Order: sequence, then C-alpha cells, then structure tokens
Amino acid sequence: MGEQFHSLDQVRASAIDMAVKFGPKLLVAALILIAGYLAARWCGKVVGRLLARFRLEPPARALFERIGEIVVLGLFVIMAMQNLGVELLPLVAGLGVAGAGFALALQGVLGNVVAGLTIIFTSAITFRLATKRAKFSTSASSPPPLVTPTGREWSSPTARSSGKSSTIAARPAVSPSPLE
Repeated sequence: MGEQFHSLDQVRASAIDMAVKFGPKLLVAALILIAGYLAARWCGKVVGRLLARFRLEPPARALFERIGEIVVLGLFVIMAMQNLGVELLPLVAGLGVAGAGFALALQGVLGNVVAGLTIIFTSAITFRLATKRAKFSTSASSPPPLVTPTGREWSSPTARSSGKSSTIAARPAVSPSPLE
C-alpha cells in the first residue's frame, strides 16, 4: 500500500511541476488568442470600411471581411502555438500535404465555389456599369427600335412578319466605328 501512495505522490509532484513550468505559457497563449480575436474583429471592420468606397455587393464585401479576420486570427494562433513550444515547421509541412490532398478530393466542389465567386464579383461590376450607361425609354406608344452599333435600326423577324413593331428600346453604349 505504501507503493501506491508513493506513485500518487509522484503524479502529484509531476502535475505541480508541469503546472509551474507550463502554466504561465498557457496563460500567455490564452491572452494571445483573446487579443487575436479582438484584433481580427477590428481588422474585419477596418476592411469593411475600406471596401465601402468601392460599393461592392454585400456578399463580396462580407467575403473580404472574413478573409481579413481569418488571416489575422491565424497569425495570432501561430504566435500562441509558438509560445507554447510547438514546432511549426513540421506542422506547416503537414498542413501543406493535407491541403493538397483535400484540394484533390474536392475538385468538383472547389470548382463550384470558384464559379460562385466569379458570379458574385462579375455581377457587381456589370450591374454598376449597366446602371450608369444604359438609358431606356418608356413611353405609352410603341417604343423606338433597337439601334445597332453601326447606326442601323433593328427589329426582330417575328415582329416584321406579324406587322407589329415589338422591338426593344435601347441606345448604343459606344459610338459607331469610323471603319464600318
């Protein structure tokens, strides 16, 4: 029975030694993570204010804000891990290999994500240009015919065959080329 108490005393002494040795490091790592969370939130707000000038669509703005937050929080996590004594070089190498495997496994999904991001970013630009340049006329009578870039009037073949004029009202966005 004396041996069991001796083992428990060793475990207790070892736990106290580990708490004294790693306790301050763990406390500092926790403080680093809390500061990182606050800094990441602040960075997201700053990125949002900077992007407000560009009048991006809300999904695109939120995406850039989250990316800024994740990057800042990731840097603070790396600092906290380094404070705890974790070797970062093998960790980064392992994450690189895991990331390559993850990307190969999810090629179809990642393709859809990229396509969605492309739609978000291109629709924001197209919509802004369309609202600035397009001038549509609405009148009670029949709308004016569509004018081609060369200056000729265009109507659909079905409108000509039925005798009705059902053309779209629009003006060319660019002036006709002198070569045409």
